[in-house]
Amino acid sequence: MELREQEGTLRAVDESGTTVSVSTDGWESARSGSSVSAAVAESVVGPDELDATLTGETRGLEFPYVHLTLVDRTTGEITDLSSAVDSGGDGYQERTGRLPESRYLLVAETNVRSYFQFDGAASVSRVPGEWNRLRFEEPTVVSFGVESSVETAPDTVTVPRTPAGMATAVTHFAAGADVQTADRSWVTTRGPPPTVQWGSETHVPEGVREATPTTAVELTLPADPQAVCVAGPLAYYLGATVETVSGATPALDLPTRSLSLGADSPIETHDSVERAGTAALASRLTRLLQRSLYGDCVVRGFGDYSDHVSSAAQREALGLTHPGLFDAPLGERLERYLAVDFTTVSGLFPAWPLSLSVGNDALPVVARTAHYLPALAPTAGEWRSSDAVVEATSDTDHTRPSEDWGRPPVGDDEDGDETDAKPESRRTPGDSPDPSSAAARRRVTAERPGGSPGGEPAERSDGRVRSVEADATAVDDDRQRRIESRHDWGRYHGRVGSGPPVDGFQASPEGFRNRDRFVDEESPLRIVAVSCVEDAPTELADAVERYGDRADELALDVEVVERPTVARLARVFEQESDHLHLMAHRSEDGIVCVDGTFSPTTLSESNARTFLLNACRSHADGIELIERGSVAGVVTCRDVLDEMAAEVGAAFAHLLAEGFCVVRAAGIARERASVPSDYVAVGDGTHRVTQTSDVVPKVLLVGSADRKGVLTDRRRPAVAEQGAEFTTPDEGPRLAGVESPSRVDRDTLGHRLNYAPVVAHDGQYELRVDDPAELFSEADPAELFSEADPAESISEADPAESISDEVPSAVSPDDRLPNEAE
Repeated sequence: MELREQEGTLRAVDESGTTVSVSTDGWESARSGSSVSAAVAESVVGPDELDATLTGETRGLEFPYVHLTLVDRTTGEITDLSSAVDSGGDGYQERTGRLPESRYLLVAETNVRSYFQFDGAASVSRVPGEWNRLRFEEPTVVSFGVESSVETAPDTVTVPRTPAGMATAVTHFAAGADVQTADRSWVTTRGPPPTVQWGSETHVPEGVREATPTTAVELTLPADPQAVCVAGPLAYYLGATVETVSGATPALDLPTRSLSLGADSPIETHDSVERAGTAALASRLTRLLQRSLYGDCVVRGFGDYSDHVSSAAQREALGLTHPGLFDAPLGERLERYLAVDFTTVSGLFPAWPLSLSVGNDALPVVARTAHYLPALAPTAGEWRSSDAVVEATSDTDHTRPSEDWGRPPVGDDEDGDETDAKPESRRTPGDSPDPSSAAARRRVTAERPGGSPGGEPAERSDGRVRSVEADATAVDDDRQRRIESRHDWGRYHGRVGSGPPVDGFQASPEGFRNRDRFVDEESPLRIVAVSCVEDAPTELADAVERYGDRADELALDVEVVERPTVARLARVFEQESDHLHLMAHRSEDGIVCVDGTFSPTTLSESNARTFLLNACRSHADGIELIERGSVAGVVTCRDVLDEMAAEVGAAFAHLLAEGFCVVRAAGIARERASVPSDYVAVGDGTHRVTQTSDVVPKVLLVGSADRKGVLTDRRRPAVAEQGAEFTTPDEGPRLAGVESPSRVDRDTLGHRLNYAPVVAHDGQYELRVDDPAELFSEADPAELFSEADPAESISEADPAESISDEVPSAVSPDDRLPNEAE
């Protein structure tokens, strides 16, 4: 961990390159004063030990708008400072709270968690979406400390590749969690489980045995490797002991009852899942995990962070009013939650972020992700194969069918008529095809109500049609893979297996293992933009500009390499970088360089942590890079047009720099360019290269003219942030992933646009919007901001946006977000 002061700014950079910057009103180093390390050590709100500290004298501090917790060290009182200050203002105006004379520890939930120890009176000011300011009446000594965001697995468990061996490993997953109270629902308390490796004998390190909790929860499973894999996340969260018995009906034994998880189970499966089999087991396990986590999100309000839990107000409605629930045993809490009807409050909870399709050998990947609490499913064989299931599964969002394909296909004008568009080049050498041919168009398998995959094109709402893939064999393959990977409860879906997935990302096990290779305390973030294409100066310039937008804020270096030789390109991949953005043509032999073709198979190792291979049919090259050391990347599955490739590349650069994970950045970028099946993420698609300044990256959904100025703040959490919260100025704290609709005037909208990395409007994504009028070219902007009630503008429920079909979404069918390829 590096922490230093430079020209009045305190900047911390941890081993993963995650940063936090704190501006000061004058900073003079000081040796005296209360120690932040001592303050944290005696408090319940921090780690046992901080990673780095600085002490100095200043009149004030400014840092990102995040949640603040205040500990009065004189009285021991813990206060949700964010809510206390925010309650004193309206909308997005500055609001201020005053702290009387005392000894304080202030905790800021920045990306690198920050701690400030100071004595005396102070004032705290906040502007939603912008900043927090801490000011003193006179120069005051402040001790500043930081806690690294890097997660370290407790150790490695070695087990035989048998169901019994796998059960032993899963039993010890809970060794990675810090607490057993309802605070387990906070992401900061869920450390990674021990990693798993295969061996002829079982070896569990003593430290892992000691850290594994003893609970009254037991999970009995049939002797089936997939059954053990899909049980990993629930076993982690409940601290369950897992046993396998040949031919057994799966069951969860809780302190006072045994719950069948077989065909006679009282736990319902998700839609499209049969009542029996491994898929049904996976579905029921996810239901239980969902109830456990969201129940704890309610009950954790009895703990030290009682004031700022968004669902705490619903405890009475749910009957979860006994303070003893907070630290009751895990199994007892689940029993209580199962007796409660959550329907009335399900709108407080977001859709599940991550799902994975796993096979018999996927346990090492499950061990790397169990603390993210993914929903797991078998890779094949037990999903209903009806057309209704296929048609209900979009290219990108596993919770609803596609509603809008975005931009018109190549060669169509705005009226839907064919034009004489000039031929467009592709990322493959050779002549360009006729743009009206199927080869030159973006090939999309249209799946939506009224259409079918293969056969007649699905008609758009405006009467235009979208070209579809004509190859019947490919359509059948697509359909089967959709059935295999169908999972109704994950916004991000990974498929652990070979071959590019139709939906989500290809979760190559090597990508998850390779994360450990890229922990460096010294190096700043390094991004390399490589152009092997002589005629792509615009894409290169756009990408460099997008990456450079946050260079100072993130301590990020951007390097440009143009027209490299084969040897030079090999060196670029072998040198350590956090992201490599490649723009190139590709032949059958590999990436085309000035003196020949390059193939990743020639590398001894790849040290590009993440990558974008923006060249035709680069999927195989991406897999080679993952197998040789990279963590994650984005590749193409077919020929791509230069214009579309440039658009995807620039958008991906913007989103990656703004803190979106690889799979979501790829999804938005390809949907924006109307190429929903051309690009796919491989490796650990959940990986993030940079962090957002707002804790959770947000997409601002702006309503059209008939929505009367209603906008929705949609913050879908990164998979590691399940259970996290963000603060809204109008409604207070909300769980990340829950939408926050509000009515705004034009000035407020303009203000919000300045802090939104992505804006969605009228079925399109916009990456930069400076003036609200840009979003409403056909309407008088003055008409957009009437005094209508936001609720009157929400005309229909979107059941896919919540965990209950009975809970309305804040987005009407005409104004929901463009379909995200996740």
